[in-house]
Amino acid sequence: MLWAGAGWGLAAALLYGLSALGWLRPRRDAERFQPESRAALWRTAGLEAARRLAPLLPAALVIFGWQAMVPGGWQEARLFLAVATPFLLGALVWRLGHPLFFLLGPLRGWQIARYARRRVLPWLVALAALAAASSNLRDAELRWIIGPDAALLAGLALDAALVVVSILFVLRRRRAVRRLLLDSRDEAATGKGGTLRAVGRTVADNWHFLALILVAGHIISRLLGLGQGSFLGRALLTIGLIVLVMAVTFALSGMLGRMVSGMQQGRGGLVRQLQGRYLGLLRRLLRVVAGVLVVALCLRLWNFDVLAWISGGIGFAIFRPIASIAVAVLVGWVIWITLDTAVEHALLPSDASGRPRDHSTRARTLLPMLRNFAFVVLCVLTVIAVMSNLGINVAPLLAGAGVVGRPSPSARSSWCRTSSPACSC
Repeated sequence: MLWAGAGWGLAAALLYGLSALGWLRPRRDAERFQPESRAALWRTAGLEAARRLAPLLPAALVIFGWQAMVPGGWQEARLFLAVATPFLLGALVWRLGHPLFFLLGPLRGWQIARYARRRVLPWLVALAALAAASSNLRDAELRWIIGPDAALLAGLALDAALVVVSILFVLRRRRAVRRLLLDSRDEAATGKGGTLRAVGRTVADNWHFLALILVAGHIISRLLGLGQGSFLGRALLTIGLIVLVMAVTFALSGMLGRMVSGMQQGRGGLVRQLQGRYLGLLRRLLRVVAGVLVVALCLRLWNFDVLAWISGGIGFAIFRPIASIAVAVLVGWVIWITLDTAVEHALLPSDASGRPRDHSTRARTLLPMLRNFAFVVLCVLTVIAVMSNLGINVAPLLAGAGVVGRPSPSARSSWCRTSSPACSC
């Protein structure tokens, strides 16, 4: 206890001692700061996060390096970490929660952001610490050190506390979490908006039912021993992972969207228009890749290795044609974007300098026909590539297309006599 208490005391002294320094002390008026732009909002939140996380870093180094600094037995070190990591995780959630709720101020209102920081954040800290402690007690080495019966009783007590705290949080903070999930613009535009807003409103109105289902699943998995009883912890990690990837994806997508709108509003030549179209395609691909990444990481959290499944066996047999089809569709899409943008640029009434263009009637007629013909050809080639990757024999189709495209000898002879009387065909 002396050995462990010295390490815990040093970590706590570093954490709270450095937090008292003036240049690391969190700003009290951070919630009332009204940013002038999006960049100012992110800069203020980043500085606030740096101030709050800076004292946590040396404390974490002491916790994870205490065994190397003051050598002790491996059993004592394992117990030391099992007790310290829940408090360390709770401190991390507490210190990251303030800047995250600050970022919600412009979207949800500063009043609800301050209320959530005072009323919701302590519950999240308690849930994170209890989930970490319960997860630690399922470690085989720790159970062997403290004994299986003691570990079982402590694990049941922590799981019961986790369930009780979760239910109380859902019941007491249901409206506050709903206000955080639901945008004020969605409340003003009830029944309006796209599919994404409708899904967001549905999740915000019924999040407490989903939370209670997760708690019930945790109780069932704990009683039946499914997945070592870590259903709620994995579910919370899965939800946190989804939220994190979605936040990063929508931030990058919004940045690309602003770049695309800026290119579409200003004047520019063909290269600028192509850049705007390519960035729009990249924005869609980013969302698709983010969705695939979320699915893969969530499956990995539930002990299903997607990469190992894809690398061999039936997984490779399923993934290879799907990847080939995706590449074929992407290549066709890029070619179509290039041709369509080139034709639209050629048909503009004025050039990049604003000078009017004098298009001939033949050009205004042939260029749209050429674009439609290229679209049909790309669609046919893409369908053939998809059918080929699905294992369908496309040789008869290609042979039929060749027969249809080749004129008959009589038609060729008639065309020769019509076009040139001296033709010898």
